[in-house]
Amino acid sequence: MALLTALSVILLKVSIQISSMQSWAAMQSLTDAYLSHETALASRLPFSELVSTESPWPLYPEFSETEVAIGRYPGGREIRASLVRFREPDPNNLDLAGGSGTLLTNPARTEAWKARSVISYRVAGRDYHKARTILRVR
Repeated sequence: MALLTALSVILLKVSIQISSMQSWAAMQSLTDAYLSHETALASRLPFSELVSTESPWPLYPEFSETEVAIGRYPGGREIRASLVRFREPDPNNLDLAGGSGTLLTNPARTEAWKARSVISYRVAGRDYHKARTILRVR
């Protein structure tokens, strides 16, 4: 009887471990898909809108944090994650564009910004974070 109990406990632990690994793999797919959407959004956003004060990516050290739905469980319950966005100027941007570059170091007067999106989520009691950086230049 003790042998059967021990075996059932071991099988229960193995099945829980397998299902948590499947959850982790599913979350990887969902977060990758959501971050692909973020990359597309940052890439197609007009440059003037990206660098404006109303931008979805605020100027660092400011940031925007929102809770987003990245998918649904069977039965319709939402899978949620936290999304943080911010943008940073390239150090070689001219002063007006948030950098410390000069006409000597940046004669073409190019302007580059890094839009960053970080998604945070939890699987089986562990926290995970994924980030994407989108470089925009004009």
